[in-house]
Amino acid sequence: MTKPTRWSRILALVRSEGSVSVRALASEFDVSSSTIRRDLAELEDVNLVRRVHGGAMATNVALEAPLTQRRSQRSEQKQGIGRVAARLVSPGMAVSLSGGTTTTEVARQLIPDQLTVTTNAMNIANELSLRSDIELIVTGGLLRAKSLELIGPLAEATIDACNYDVAFVGADGVSNETGITIHDVTEASTNRSMLARSGVKVCVADSSKLGATAFARICHLSFIDVLVTDSEAQESVLATIEDSGVRVLVAD
Repeated sequence: MTKPTRWSRILALVRSEGSVSVRALASEFDVSSSTIRRDLAELEDVNLVRRVHGGAMATNVALEAPLTQRRSQRSEQKQGIGRVAARLVSPGMAVSLSGGTTTTEVARQLIPDQLTVTTNAMNIANELSLRSDIELIVTGGLLRAKSLELIGPLAEATIDACNYDVAFVGADGVSNETGITIHDVTEASTNRSMLARSGVKVCVADSSKLGATAFARICHLSFIDVLVTDSEAQESVLATIEDSGVRVLVAD
């Protein structure tokens, strides 16, 4: 079991039970108590749990747990999008990935072949760190606990120091009128920097995001080159997006 999967299940137990014990979690996941203590310490660092003697309990932020909740939403569609998007990557490329559940699926589908990957997402960095044939660059920055992304000037300084063949960003809304949007203004700025440094700009978003608008705009729709979505998207909506000059790829 990977650490992100274990974290997701720990947070689910915390939300449902209110508190968990180290001993019970170690037995549940068949790992050592020291491993669970490290997990809980890292989760506390991003305000997802509060450690107490012998275990941990929920915090107000943990009850939201946005990233872990989104992992289970439309997971099959996101996996398909990840497979299609990863085909845009060729051996030797420099790739950048923003945070999000859909970009995480792109990262999982990358075939390591002399790739250099830059990401500002802690969960993606954790998964790719296990793959020795990928050269991994992780930005600095301010941690946004809801998405486990490093954002702001420090993150953008790392991004701006590099050039990328292809960038993948997620979205909470994709609209001809309002563009590519997400919920956080600073996160939008960091993602915009990632796209600006890339030759091919790719937005990955499942069909539920098409036509929606979130608070902060990353960019106009015409700024991206490719949109990868799933087969539940309405053809009329996709046609409108293509009319703006965006190449649309649809995962089965």
